[in-house]
Amino acid sequence: MTRSLFRAYSTGEDMPDRIVSKMNKDLNENNESCMFVTLFVGILDLVTGVLRYCNAGHEAPIIIHQETQELPVDRSFPVGAYADASYLTQTAVIEPQSTVLFFTDGLTEATNANVTDNSCGMFGIQRVLDVVNLAIQAGQLSPKTLIERMTQAVHDFIGDTEQSDDLTMLAIHQK
Repeated sequence: MTRSLFRAYSTGEDMPDRIVSKMNKDLNENNESCMFVTLFVGILDLVTGVLRYCNAGHEAPIIIHQETQELPVDRSFPVGAYADASYLTQTAVIEPQSTVLFFTDGLTEATNANVTDNSCGMFGIQRVLDVVNLAIQAGQLSPKTLIERMTQAVHDFIGDTEQSDDLTMLAIHQK
């Protein structure tokens, strides 16, 4: 249903907050099961590098350029969680030769039941950043390679622990 609503509302609409707000309204109607979805909607102008985006409870994407940083996000409620949630379109410029890594919380919350450090056994954002920084040092920042490195790192981390959440990643490179 979320995918269908996104397709319907994103056609002809260039403001991410309007897309998310309309989806939230529809997903809240007759939502007796209290289901919700985190969502990041972004529109990237490939010529200027301007990214207009709206974050609905999703993890902050990571921008990888000369240094690594999280994309500043106003973290609003997931879509479907609250009928009166408000959403905001934010803007950032993605510099040429930058890569942006998007991921679900299934990455940062991937768990290894045998780990007893301060991470509570979760992969965590620091490990994500460590993998990114190793990829920078190795000069392996193509989206495909970055996703492969991150996938291998999380699988190495969780070991035999059963996956408890979806794990979705997307990397884009701004030329």
